[in-house]
Amino acid sequence: STMRKYMSIKQKIGIIAEYNPFHNGHLYQIEMIKKQFDVDLIVAVISGDYVQRGEISSIDKWQKTGIILQNGVDLVVELPLYFSIQNAEVFSSQSVKILEYLEIDMQIFGAEEENIIRLESIVNIQETDNYQLSVKEYIKLGNDYNKAQLLTLNDYELSDVMKSNNILGLEYIRARIKNKFNINQEIIKREKVEYNELQEVENISSATYIRTLMENGEYRKIKKLVPKETYESVISNFNKMPNKELIFQLFKYKFLTSKKQSILNIYDMDKDIYNRISKYLINANKSEDFFSNIESRNYSKRRMHRVLMNTLLNIENDVLDQFTKAENQYVRILGFNEKGQQHIKKLQRNGKNIFVNWKDIEKSKKGEINKEAIKIEKNGFLIKEILLNKKEQLNPIVIK
Repeated sequence: STMRKYMSIKQKIGIIAEYNPFHNGHLYQIEMIKKQFDVDLIVAVISGDYVQRGEISSIDKWQKTGIILQNGVDLVVELPLYFSIQNAEVFSSQSVKILEYLEIDMQIFGAEEENIIRLESIVNIQETDNYQLSVKEYIKLGNDYNKAQLLTLNDYELSDVMKSNNILGLEYIRARIKNKFNINQEIIKREKVEYNELQEVENISSATYIRTLMENGEYRKIKKLVPKETYESVISNFNKMPNKELIFQLFKYKFLTSKKQSILNIYDMDKDIYNRISKYLINANKSEDFFSNIESRNYSKRRMHRVLMNTLLNIENDVLDQFTKAENQYVRILGFNEKGQQHIKKLQRNGKNIFVNWKDIEKSKKGEINKEAIKIEKNGFLIKEILLNKKEQLNPIVIK
């Protein structure tokens, strides 16, 4: 088996995750990695306060960082928020890019499909012109990226692959192949629970289910599904879940007071979405009503959440395109232990743009970091402050 061949060499392992929140399934994955590989170091690239469903994380990024450092990870790195709230393609490719930049040997991810070769062969089919034409056609008909992929795979009789975790897996592999990265990739099969399933199986459950419990204040049920550090964090956040109504009101204000063109410049916005929002926004008092009205066959609720977040954070089309293509990266470290620190020092000696302090990012020279990126990050700090009354922490969490 492929696992054997990695056993003898010490591996720097990378994980990409949202940890929203960090639960027993995630801990299981880290324990499996330590069993199956000769681990030199485990690095996690995580979405911080803003997650891929276009929402604010149920646990703040600093709590998240502390939790995972106490559960087997050596170095925690932030996926910048302008990538972390986008579709699977952007989220995955940019995270893998960071792992490659951090000189990681191997990315491990969970998927329902155990056979990575099968996923690789699908990526190769997806890169053919015919396949891509078909995806474009489906997008033209108004489907979002994921839906278009699903419909096209269905035409190729490969739709059984489209479980949500395989989707991310395919995107991780695509990023590696397309960019000719050196990093290796391996799957650890996801145990027992499908991504969106709202139930628990022997103390392993999906994050979706746990967030529902958090929203309903059913803390007793959460206790056995998460490590104790997560549980403590959940309890300390009691009644401090991000206020969805306030987020919606902020969006409403910004949308209705901005010039049409400036809204049309927002990433993933188009005329059709703009018109739908205009039609429903004025009379919508609650976010639930608004999202139910605006959702259609062509526009998933999740995409609408992302568009809302892009608008609030002022993430523009051309700016995001610039970021995704940019070679010169910067990496913001959220936390580390002794081992993690050794690795950071090595990377810095190799001339990499690795920052452990936010102030250094802000003071960086003009060519080093795109000033637009810093502005968007600061918009994120501001929204978090309005919603959660928490100022951004400037220094990383260090575990001795």
